[in-house]
Amino acid sequence: MTPDPPEVPAGGSCVGDLVAAYVLGACTAAEADVVETHLGHCATCAADAARLLPAALPWSSGTAVTAGPHDLEPPIDGPGSLTDVLTAALAVWPSAPGFDLAPSSGPAGPARGVGAACYGNRVGALDRVLIEMAPDLWSRPAAVGWSVRELILHLYAVDGLLLDALSGHAATDDDPLTRTLAVHDHARDWPIEVVWQRWYERAGRLCTVVNHSGRNPAAWVVTVGPLAAPVNDHLIARAFETWIHTRDVAAAAGLHPPDPGGFDLHAMADLSLRLLASPWAATTAARTGRSTDAALHVTLTGPGGGSWTLDPVGAHEAGVAPGPARPGSGGVLSAGIVEFCLVVGDRLPPSALPRRTAGDDQLAADLLALAPSLSGP
Repeated sequence: MTPDPPEVPAGGSCVGDLVAAYVLGACTAAEADVVETHLGHCATCAADAARLLPAALPWSSGTAVTAGPHDLEPPIDGPGSLTDVLTAALAVWPSAPGFDLAPSSGPAGPARGVGAACYGNRVGALDRVLIEMAPDLWSRPAAVGWSVRELILHLYAVDGLLLDALSGHAATDDDPLTRTLAVHDHARDWPIEVVWQRWYERAGRLCTVVNHSGRNPAAWVVTVGPLAAPVNDHLIARAFETWIHTRDVAAAAGLHPPDPGGFDLHAMADLSLRLLASPWAATTAARTGRSTDAALHVTLTGPGGGSWTLDPVGAHEAGVAPGPARPGSGGVLSAGIVEFCLVVGDRLPPSALPRRTAGDDQLAADLLALAPSLSGP
């Protein structure tokens, strides 16, 4: 990857010369950033990229892979479309130039299509990291005792749990670690190209199933493991884990991919705070021995940042700007959104988070202590 800035096309002009290189993984990271930003505004270039993507997959061996008992795709008609990874990332962006990508300050919870867009973005980012990696780097240790290869298979396995739930064939006794270990065993002889292919194809299939279901992912609730939540939330959770493991993979390879954009960061932070609200309220009540009307006002700064309010009954309001803490009213926590998400992902210790607090500092400490509990392997 190179830190050199790309030559940005003149105002409003298309990036057709870069699109082909982008889908082939042949452009620099800086050029990729320019293309991605432009695709969010230009229907013509987005359509060109979607047409080129199927012909530019990073594998060509055609190796056949037999599915094992822990690796079955859900019985949904029609093959997964790999172009839906890109389509999902563009699903919530209009075709007219000049659209503001800043997150809205609407009601709590993601809007229709946000989950698939966020997930598609993170899949694309990990794919670009894998394109830059030499084959021998796949055996390097990456995270939780797994190699890069095993980490990609882990993402593939957990994506399969969500696919099972979407098809109504979820196994109640299956969990991410059990599924991952079964896939590791079944896929032990898969070449690197096949591991990469199967992960990417399954990611595309997830987007296909959601985009073509005819159902509203913000209202369609499925259960994966212990979590019953709207499909949007599950997809944002998959995006979050994909981002965290993209960092793990990149670190193993000595690469330095950029942080997610504000759109993705806002969705991931919003989901994290909504999931943390109830356990935070319970922890606060247990610590004080009583229920109070105290609230914690959380402000996350940087691209995608915003303001949230958590109260002891677990309520969550997105986009509410906190005022100064009043005596007895609760506390205030302010931190960078990337760093907060890394705490949630168990990649930054809560004690190492640069932050400012006011009011009842223990309310913020309770939240940060709970944050890593959302992370998995």
